[in-house]
Amino acid sequence: MKLSERTLTILKSFSTINKSILMEAGTVLKTVTPEKTLVATATITDQLPSQACVYDLSRFLSILSLYKDPDVEFHDKYFMIKDGKQRTKYVYADVSMIHAAPQKDISLPSADVVVDVSWDDLQSVIKAAGVLQFSEVAFVGEAGKIYLKAIDSNNTNSDDYGVEMALLQMNLRLSLRQIISNFYLRIITLLFAQRESLSLKAVMVM
Repeated sequence: MKLSERTLTILKSFSTINKSILMEAGTVLKTVTPEKTLVATATITDQLPSQACVYDLSRFLSILSLYKDPDVEFHDKYFMIKDGKQRTKYVYADVSMIHAAPQKDISLPSADVVVDVSWDDLQSVIKAAGVLQFSEVAFVGEAGKIYLKAIDSNNTNSDDYGVEMALLQMNLRLSLRQIISNFYLRIITLLFAQRESLSLKAVMVM
């Protein structure tokens, strides 16, 4: 099968969360940090035919980059990557060797805050994070408003760059000050592989 550019982009993003991944048959990719503090899920257009466990996802993607138009075959114990006269046999890892994402979907509580983030705003903040040499992008509450910012959470006196967000929903039981005070939500930025309007649901436990 051919892995789409979107699938490859998501896998590259997931490699920054966890170096390994357990791919399951179907159209859903999942990963989890080794500390099990963050779970990421993505629906892809590709239909994966069977389970495959990759220990070093970055290495696997680097091998794919050696090919112009790779065809990836899923076998019982390995991938066979082909393109013309070229081929690579890539052996699966044992599931016990990796931190695999939980099989069950996580049931989140109702959202206290919902904001709308456009692709342009997200790209603007990601670019600013690169210029400022920050590794974090976060929702930050300031003066009764919510901003998407490039920040250094370890240094509250550092520079920052932010874009004001449109507030779509707020739990009426809570005041805006309560909701956004000390409100930081990290975003794994590369997960957004499609250029379209995004609605991000931010869930807080008060």
